[in-house]
Amino acid sequence: METQWLIDRLENPRLLEKGDEKILREMIAEWPWFPAPYLLLGKALNDQQHPAYEELLPLISLQAQNRKLLFRLIHESTETGT
Repeated sequence: METQWLIDRLENPRLLEKGDEKILREMIAEWPWFPAPYLLLGKALNDQQHPAYEELLPLISLQAQNRKLLFRLIHESTETGT
């Protein structure tokens, strides 16, 4: 796992790009118990207005463990216009 890549995106989710969804899904497949990729995947899918967002949100919220953090991560950046 690219630890620094993940840490950078957790500290600054605006670094997430369109192709990062694939990387996050690979991390989830390899480490399904690790909540950080789920948080970032939720953010990435929402930002991209991905059609799978609504379908995957229940799974993401269960695996993310901290739903308040997930909510803030998804909505704070979108409210500021990014």
